[in-house]
Amino acid sequence: MQTDPHDVRNVVRPRAQEWAIDLVERAVVITPAHLDTLENELIKSLNNPKITRNHIRTEIVGCILDNHGVRAFGVEPTVEKKEISEKAIKKYSKKRK
Repeated sequence: MQTDPHDVRNVVRPRAQEWAIDLVERAVVITPAHLDTLENELIKSLNNPKITRNHIRTEIVGCILDNHGVRAFGVEPTVEKKEISEKAIKKYSKKRK
């Protein structure tokens, strides 16, 4: 199966997401060895010499960070994400006008 390099994200992200959910549910800290395993599986399944290992790994890590944060890698965040209040949204949307 030849995959267009631009479609890599569409192929890699769903697979990385289900893989990360499985590890996070089992309370396993994701290590470089885990990333290597998934990267090798994806390289074999994509079968396209134009898609580099680096690109695939970047997509895998990006997906994990987007959905599970740095805690999935065993790192405590230095700053917690804050939710934007409804009041702030109204305030700044008025200023934009």
